[in-house]
Amino acid sequence: MKADRVYVLKLALRVYRDDWFDALCRCDAEGVARAMESRRRVERELATLEGNDAREGACERVPAVAARRGE
Repeated sequence: MKADRVYVLKLALRVYRDDWFDALCRCDAEGVARAMESRRRVERELATLEGNDAREGACERVPAVAARRGE
């Protein structure tokens, strides 16, 4: 489930990059700003998801934490 969300977010980054470039070519300052904000929002969400995966993996590798979790 989380892998699907990460995949969708990475696709969205490509779309927003294309939107940004199109707006830049049209000299549409508002379009550039919207695309950049959308991209930042997706990047933050993606970083949060990937950060949670890293933290969960790190906890599983620490024996004391694994013992507290009953693993």
